[in-house]
Amino acid sequence: MQSIDAAVSIVLDKTPSSPNLKLKYAQELEIKKKQFEYLQDLSECKKECIHYFIDEYPIPYPDDRNFILEIAKNNPESIGKLPKVYLNNVEFVKFCLDNDCWDSWTSIPEECEEYIELVKKAVFKYANMYGSLSENVKSQIDPKEMIEHWMHLPDRRYFAIEMKSDFNWKEDEEAFDALLYSKNNLEIVGRKPAYYSVLQCAPQFFDDREFVMRIIDHDPSSYLKCSDRLKNDKEIVLKLLSKNGQLIGNIPQCLKDDRDIIKATLSSYSGYFNYLSETFKMDRELVLIALRAPKPFFGAQTVDKSFYNDPEIIDLIIRSGYIEKIDDFSDFTVDQIKDCVDSNTYTPELKNYFRNASFSDCLEVIKHNPSSWTYWDGCQDCPFIDELVLTYIQHLNPDWYCLPYSYQFKSIEQFKNIIRYDVNGEFLLCNAPKDALNDREIAMHYVKCRPKTVFPELSPEMQSDPIIRKEAIKNGLLNASFIPLK
Repeated sequence: MQSIDAAVSIVLDKTPSSPNLKLKYAQELEIKKKQFEYLQDLSECKKECIHYFIDEYPIPYPDDRNFILEIAKNNPESIGKLPKVYLNNVEFVKFCLDNDCWDSWTSIPEECEEYIELVKKAVFKYANMYGSLSENVKSQIDPKEMIEHWMHLPDRRYFAIEMKSDFNWKEDEEAFDALLYSKNNLEIVGRKPAYYSVLQCAPQFFDDREFVMRIIDHDPSSYLKCSDRLKNDKEIVLKLLSKNGQLIGNIPQCLKDDRDIIKATLSSYSGYFNYLSETFKMDRELVLIALRAPKPFFGAQTVDKSFYNDPEIIDLIIRSGYIEKIDDFSDFTVDQIKDCVDSNTYTPELKNYFRNASFSDCLEVIKHNPSSWTYWDGCQDCPFIDELVLTYIQHLNPDWYCLPYSYQFKSIEQFKNIIRYDVNGEFLLCNAPKDALNDREIAMHYVKCRPKTVFPELSPEMQSDPIIRKEAIKNGLLNASFIPLK
């Protein structure tokens, strides 16, 4: 805020010597300074926290229209908290829509003049507002115009699907893409249950072999909605299981012992190996398919020990992450360990590897998969542990720091030197020295990152600090129930 203070003093120096006029200028500049500070606070708020911040720190000078427009333009999430006089004002709503700064979760008040025209304009820009409109208002909007507009915007296509039921799914490529987009984004949109399938949207094709073959590529669960005739079609079942072997329980019983069906299932779901008969489990070809499938750890658990003398199979077992039956780690290569932690990150047995490996080998594996050393018991005895931790923190993605559970920084100063790397505040605090949060610099950093969990742990003096409390509210302290002082 130095620039604002400097501006105040410069202007005051140039004002006439009249005390009244100088006082007036000083008051006006003080208002501008407070408005600037408030805008800066809002800009530092997480979007989902703006409502709570405004509740705690009400907007100053709400009668200043230009100030309110500036708030709305830069912080659309604040619109629901603005005085009603603005929300009911046609020009204000138009300003927000023209500047793409309307809050799509705030309804346009029906009392507003030109309500229907404003709603149409808003729905074109913010498709999710359509669902909250009354049937009377929806009837005044031309659905064809909306569909044509939304179908050309990938993130709006599911809204077009809800408005139109006569798409030619089979021949219209754009409509087919929209159908798939709707399916793939259902959990995000939250409009239909997760088990919803494409054939529920186009049931007229449940017995159309060509369409079902095509749709299973994108949505294997649609098999559950196809006709009994197609459910017994071996080619369709093979395609289904090569995409999602976990659906093996939904195919006809007469196909489950078919060797081709078993191979297709294992290629996408190694865990099915555990349910095979002993005869099939001793089939080397099937063992190899299971160990080369995604997430081979599950299939490796029941591979017969007689295969452990097979170099190709034991290599795949190591890479699968299932190493609890292996005692000797001395011959493991770095590449094997990398694949091992990729397949099964939380492998406690890896502590034996880290205990004896070199600095460069340890660092290479840790960089490859940061969670791989979390179970390294006795890491404090390692002569290069501090160097390894610092190198790891400096060179890895700050979204995924994960130190050994038994590691602890030796001093507050050592910890303060690394907190700037912990930009999300998610991982390093658990390894901090005792009473680290009594240090104001550390407390301020983590209150910004994790206010809900860190703020309650602060001392009463820290919690009472107005700057720390404001930073906590900006970053989500009040998104949950109010947390009283200790």
